[in-house]
Amino acid sequence: MLNGRGKPVLEKTELFGVGKRYRVRYEDPTGAERSKSFADKQKCAADDFLTKVEHEMNQGVYTDPEAGKVPFRQYADKWLRTQTFEESTRESVGVRLKNHIYPYLGDKHLDMVKPSSIREWDRALQDGKLAASYRQVLFVHVQSIFNAAIDDELIRKNPCNASSVRKPAIPARKIVPWTTDRVHAVRDAISERYKVTVSLGAGLGLRQGEAFGLALDDVDFDEDTVTVQRQVKFVYGKPCFGPPKRGKIREVPLPSSVARDIEEHVAKFPPIVVTLPWQHPGGELVSARVIVYTRDRTAVSRPVYNQWAWEPALKKAEIPR
Repeated sequence: MLNGRGKPVLEKTELFGVGKRYRVRYEDPTGAERSKSFADKQKCAADDFLTKVEHEMNQGVYTDPEAGKVPFRQYADKWLRTQTFEESTRESVGVRLKNHIYPYLGDKHLDMVKPSSIREWDRALQDGKLAASYRQVLFVHVQSIFNAAIDDELIRKNPCNASSVRKPAIPARKIVPWTTDRVHAVRDAISERYKVTVSLGAGLGLRQGEAFGLALDDVDFDEDTVTVQRQVKFVYGKPCFGPPKRGKIREVPLPSSVARDIEEHVAKFPPIVVTLPWQHPGGELVSARVIVYTRDRTAVSRPVYNQWAWEPALKKAEIPR
């Protein structure tokens, strides 16, 4: 049909104004062609986008908009594999990722995790009654993963660092040492084989793994000192020797009461040589003449000790867990 001036009559169809009208084409720093389309009446937005991209490339801060299309789980697994953790730490971090992080963030692309996503995730953990100290550990893991993604030029911002996101705060609490009566009550209640562990904890400040890794050669009865230089830990379910937490080898004073308890213990349970790999199941074999060991003459496992010795002793002494 023609109008009065002999021109074709244009009619708007159902497709009028639908779709993209403008396309910005450019080459990224690698020489690959990139493009982004804009709808009708958004030519200014297209121009602004091109100006922004050119500025970022000139400043050396350009990030491929498709680089962040990587599932958080996939990138976090790679991040974990490349860390120089001790194997026991790697195992613990992997468990935390699997149980408390992947169910919320695992399937999201890196560039789709927003500050609101982090806030919602932390609130879900809080609703799940997780302690603030544990939530803080989880938060630091996620924050480190996004920092690594920025370094790898996959994303530009870390959602954990946004001003609207707060790291879980650990409430201040006063540390109250046990009374002497409580220490003796637990020592009297625990099985004979493990009485000395109460003295090592209360008198020397040893952690459980350090008590299980203490060798008679580490005790200097003449100088009244104890060298804390190893612990027993389990990596992927296998017992190993390793340095104390954070590698802090130290000497501690040996009180006469603890020295007496050690002497009485080794008279009843002579030390045995235990040989375990160092740090991880494939590590170099190391031997130590340990003071505390199981009836089967093996290294003590913390979970087994807690279940069958420590918790029953607390219950018998009528001390809340």
